[in-house]
Amino acid sequence: MTAHRGLCHDEDSPPDSRRVKRNREQAWRAFDPDGHTLDPKVEDQPGILGREVVRAAGQFAQHEMTTPEAENAEAAQQPISEQEIAAV
Repeated sequence: MTAHRGLCHDEDSPPDSRRVKRNREQAWRAFDPDGHTLDPKVEDQPGILGREVVRAAGQFAQHEMTTPEAENAEAAQQPISEQEIAAV
C-alpha cells in the first residue's frame, strides 16, 4: 500500500478505482449525509464555474473562431458542399 494525497490504496488497484476512492474521501468532507454542503467554498463553486463559462463564451463570441488561412486549410482537408453551406 502507498499513501497518495492522504489516502492509502493498493498498488495493484486500477487508477480509476483509486480516483473514485479519493473522490469519496473528499466528498464526505464536503457534504453531510443529507447532501448539504459543509464548506461554503464548495457551495460557491458551481456559480463561479458558470460565470467563467459565460465570460469565456462572450470572449469567443466577440472574435472570429478561425483565420482565413486556417479556413482554407480546413476546406482543403474536408471540402464543404453548397448544400452544407445552405443548411447552416
